[in-house]
Amino acid sequence: MRTPIFAFALVAIPACAFTAAAEEAGAADYHRLINDARARLENWRTDEARALLSEADRKRPGTLLVAYYRAYCDYREGKHEAAAAGFEAALKIDPQDGWSEYMMALSLAKAGRTGEARGRLVSLKDRFRPTEIGRTAASTIEEIDALEKSSANRWAAVAETGVFADTNPAFRADSSSEGKTDAAASIAARAEYGVFRSRSQRLVLGLGAGETAYILRYEPADWTMASSWLGYRLSGERAAFLTSYRFDFAWYGYAPFTSVHSVSTGLRFSEASWTMTVADIEAYARLPHDADFDYLAARGAALSAAQEFKMFRELRIRAGYALRFEKADPAEFHQEDTAADDAGAVHLLTGDYKTDYSFFGHGPALSVRTPLPAGLSLEASADLMWRRFPHSDRVVYADGGVVTAVWEKERNDLRVYADGTVRWVFASHAAVLLRGAYLKNLSTLGDAEDDPIDRNYGRLVLGLWFRAALNPEDL
Repeated sequence: MRTPIFAFALVAIPACAFTAAAEEAGAADYHRLINDARARLENWRTDEARALLSEADRKRPGTLLVAYYRAYCDYREGKHEAAAAGFEAALKIDPQDGWSEYMMALSLAKAGRTGEARGRLVSLKDRFRPTEIGRTAASTIEEIDALEKSSANRWAAVAETGVFADTNPAFRADSSSEGKTDAAASIAARAEYGVFRSRSQRLVLGLGAGETAYILRYEPADWTMASSWLGYRLSGERAAFLTSYRFDFAWYGYAPFTSVHSVSTGLRFSEASWTMTVADIEAYARLPHDADFDYLAARGAALSAAQEFKMFRELRIRAGYALRFEKADPAEFHQEDTAADDAGAVHLLTGDYKTDYSFFGHGPALSVRTPLPAGLSLEASADLMWRRFPHSDRVVYADGGVVTAVWEKERNDLRVYADGTVRWVFASHAAVLLRGAYLKNLSTLGDAEDDPIDRNYGRLVLGLWFRAALNPEDL
């Protein structure tokens, strides 16, 4: 997706044409100061840029470049009314400077005066049609119009359906093991209503539901999901703050399975036009509604930090690291059997298994988004997480109440996850998606042949989906 000029206003800081006077004696220091100020602005260091511009103004009072970049300092700091006035002052020095007029229009638009901004942009587009200024003005007009339309539309809705193959259809919990590969069909929909929407703030309420039904039915593994959420976003020129609450409820085989309450908050901060820091923290509580899975009850917290880079051709790469802590209650399982010895006496053989699913995890994550030929696009991600379980798993074997053997082993896991989506948008509101996801858990429990407990498992899902969206940006 092309980076919106209006949304981020990170058009390259234009190198306004230097006038012939700039080539006079002593211009070297002036040029150096202007270029240093531009470099500071590109990295959002506006205070340093202002100091350099003041020094440049002392060497050459009243120049267009100093007036322009002083106004750009206000723009970078989100002082859009002041920036518009500053660019207007630059136009008084040179009424023909197209970039000053463009930035004035952009500042007016950011200040909410879109009517005035659009009028100036239309004039720039017509006057500078064959040049970069004209092309940039035309693109910005389109983005202002799209933003106005998006702001006016309080609703967002997405529906999709697909078919896929699943190598572990019985996957429900950390202890699931592979079964027979099955085929499945799924349908899901979600809708979001903008309770409040503006350029700087957004408050939304959302609902979603989905159904997955397995076709060959090796396992009664049908899933039903329902979700609701409330989210708030506050956006500035360089930073955005997000917070949300989400509730998810799952049915397995149409019987209640688990519900999850989660609260999250996050920060996005742009150090420069090509890079952004992303930080998120989440707290959650998971409640089981199936007595056989009581051990899934847990309270947890997760923290992640990443750096996102915008490269050539809209390639975006995000690399980060995540921490996760989950506290669960110990679980105990009792098994018993009878066996007769050579003398014909019957023995009651029991096994008592105790486990604790509490863990601390950490690991790296990487995601990529890039356009592909023929109108396709690719989104892919991968993450590793090392999980350390502070309490060993333990099995006590007894014969008629007399302990005969004890097995105990520390558990450490490496969890590997990767997914990818190739998307083809073939209409303004429709797309086809080829998706794949892979999960592998490598555990110390089960790495020996005589381990009675095995926590090694995997899952591969691959399928094709059709998606329709009310707003094209949700495809």
